[in-house]
Amino acid sequence: MHTVKRLRKPWWVSKSKALLQQYAETHGGIYVPASFKGWKYSGQYVRKELNQGIGALHVTLVDSGSDSSKQWSAAVKFSFVPRRKLEFYLKRSRHPLALPFHPELRPASLPHSAMNKAYHAKATHPGLLRLILKQEGLYEALELLPGAYVKLGLKGNRAVLTISARSKKPDLGFLEAGVKVAVHFIDALHEHGFVREKA
Repeated sequence: MHTVKRLRKPWWVSKSKALLQQYAETHGGIYVPASFKGWKYSGQYVRKELNQGIGALHVTLVDSGSDSSKQWSAAVKFSFVPRRKLEFYLKRSRHPLALPFHPELRPASLPHSAMNKAYHAKATHPGLLRLILKQEGLYEALELLPGAYVKLGLKGNRAVLTISARSKKPDLGFLEAGVKVAVHFIDALHEHGFVREKA
């Protein structure tokens, strides 16, 4: 459990901006404001360098609902040059059909019964995903981020790991929970030789 700290901000500053700025200040990141470059819009995010020196995480938070059902979507992304091919999805769900349809991905059995009951996964190489999910502390980190959706996909010559979740009352603990899940996955990918040292 994490302690909820009241967010103080001027009324004209959005909650997402204030929370990202506070996260950057308290968790060793750099806040990058939204910007236009040419005709391309880039949303605000926090850049957080990884200890291994293999790149940085991008942490985002956006409003994704109406006033009556307002929710915020947080995402933690890590882009790297892969040494081995692996794509997968992992989602907390009782229904396998809730996963996106991708015919190239195969159902994956998970490392233990508790994870098998709570999550469903598909991967290009189910055995490799199972190996990744055995990382110490990874399952416990996932349990602290209800509704977590984990995706590893290829984009050009790079791989992108995305951890996403939604919350009606996001706080620093919510953002940090997503970062911790991402770090566990990155540690596992790095340990098993999926990440090039110089991305």
